[in-house]
Amino acid sequence: MIKNTLAVVLLSALLTPLNLLAKNTPVSPTQIAKSNNTAKNTEGVLLDYIVAVVNDQIILNSELTSRTKSVLQRLLDNNANLDPNALPDTQQIQQQILERMIIETIQLGMGKEMGVRISDNDLNDTLKNIAKDQKLSLADFRTQLIASGESYTTFREQIRTEMILNLVQRKFVGARIQITEQDIKNFLASAQGKQLLSADYRLSHILIATPLDPKPDDIQQANNKAKEIVALLKDNPEHFHKLAVTFSAGRNALKGGDLGWRPGGQLPSLFAEHAENMVIGDVVGPIKSSSGFHIIRLNNKRGGALKIVDQTKAQHILIKSNALRNETASRKLIDTIYKRLVSGGDFDMLAKTYSDDISNARKGGDLGWVSPGKMVPSFETEMSNTPVNSFSAPFLTEFGWHIVKVNDRRNQDLSNENRDQQARNFIYRRKFDEELQLWLQEIRQEAYVDIRQNISG
Repeated sequence: MIKNTLAVVLLSALLTPLNLLAKNTPVSPTQIAKSNNTAKNTEGVLLDYIVAVVNDQIILNSELTSRTKSVLQRLLDNNANLDPNALPDTQQIQQQILERMIIETIQLGMGKEMGVRISDNDLNDTLKNIAKDQKLSLADFRTQLIASGESYTTFREQIRTEMILNLVQRKFVGARIQITEQDIKNFLASAQGKQLLSADYRLSHILIATPLDPKPDDIQQANNKAKEIVALLKDNPEHFHKLAVTFSAGRNALKGGDLGWRPGGQLPSLFAEHAENMVIGDVVGPIKSSSGFHIIRLNNKRGGALKIVDQTKAQHILIKSNALRNETASRKLIDTIYKRLVSGGDFDMLAKTYSDDISNARKGGDLGWVSPGKMVPSFETEMSNTPVNSFSAPFLTEFGWHIVKVNDRRNQDLSNENRDQQARNFIYRRKFDEELQLWLQEIRQEAYVDIRQNISG
């Protein structure tokens, strides 16, 4: 199992311009000028030679040859029934791999100039996620990796290199991408946008029917009846099932009007335009059609951009240690503030006077409505455990000492914001892929690259 996964990870690293790995041996221009491209042992037997110079880096034939063999081997590993004779010509695939090594080397040089560093902690977190995808601990993943014949040290450094490349690309390519509000509107209105962001709806339906060739009085009577039912449902929405069985002419009437789960794209257009803007429990109607008057209720919704979150309206006071106030003094100050609050002190005034959070101290420490994930976990825990109209005892986070006051809580529908963010993310990924290819061509063209001709497998 692990060998197949590593084959996917490493083959991707070997064959794409984003991830192809090279040692990038540093070399000065003087060294390049003096080099005859070769290295020999004491008997004069050729050991290695330079196949390409990329800015101030070199790529050796041994690196290229090793990479080529790895690519070919992994092609065989991933395609057990593949005839080795069906593999690409070694010379041709070497040329392709070398080009990708050159592009990667350029990017790694840019990362070095930027001062990009991947800490061991960040690297370990990424490796843990890779192991988690295999339902393994990192220790077990390492054991199975070694058992499959791979070098854990090499694999680790390959992942570090990929992380550096991703950071470089996000900085340079991401800066080229502009997404306007019109871009988002156009995407949401497109067939692709509607399909990708569509939700599933569970509606209940009541139809107050009119005759095939209705007279004005027939239409008026049906409309009045539908309005009466809507009024009843406003006060007693739980009666929808009973009213549907009693009055509806719809084919699902005996099921309480339940239409079951349906994708938004499969709802009658008459209902779909309303369902998109309904909150669970909403009743809409009467909706006129050629068959009569419809009443719909949104029972549930899943997928799409739906996002109902529990928000907390809060204030806080932050006391941080600094050059003039050490940790002991900070703790003493927050305790003094807490005692004043317990004695009836005004939270707004104390926040304005003492809080070190300059972004909101002047507003009495007001944080507004806070959604889950916006604060560090320790702060969210204390905020969640504090009753409405109460304040917490002092607690410590990575930012300093806090006291949080909770003023209110609510369930908020952030579906529209979530929908727009999903659309923005999709547009970004699409534009990123387009811009990335252009950027790679540009940096390749601008770089100093000297490809030596004597490549051998």
